[in-house]
Amino acid sequence: MARRLKASDIYGVANYTRNQFRGLLAELGYQFEKFEQTQPRVARTFSPQDFLVILIACELDSKYCLRRSAIANLIPQIKRELSGPRPVAQQPRLLINVTPPSVRYVDADANFSTGLVMPLQETFARVDGHLLQSGSELPTPQTALNFGPTLVQEDTADEMKHASSNHLKKVAR
Repeated sequence: MARRLKASDIYGVANYTRNQFRGLLAELGYQFEKFEQTQPRVARTFSPQDFLVILIACELDSKYCLRRSAIANLIPQIKRELSGPRPVAQQPRLLINVTPPSVRYVDADANFSTGLVMPLQETFARVDGHLLQSGSELPTPQTALNFGPTLVQEDTADEMKHASSNHLKKVAR
């Protein structure tokens, strides 16, 4: 299981103070993933998916000056657009419309007429860099299997040959 990220990880990457970050989360009002009950004096944790979505919300707040109420309406759609499989894009971007609230994941060559276009390359790089630096495992489609050399006994090899020849005889019938 991947390591959960603390709020300090997120606001450190987003260049927010602790109070700015808490204020943003309070105004967004969105319930991010919870794997365990929050206990007193225990830091709240977030998944890597939440980390990406919150970092995008921070950028929409600070860099693009969107109202937090508008960002709150967009958060579920941003999360949906960025979760699950998506086409590989050379220059990934989010196409955001505030009225009506809609978000679309697009490549640079996509056609669109209106909306805020938010490039994601830098954001993805910051998230990936932090996850690698913090020791979190990024999901990979393939993992190394630790099959080392194994000693096969002579009688075991003979049994395997005998079993395979019997199987071939049964299939031939």
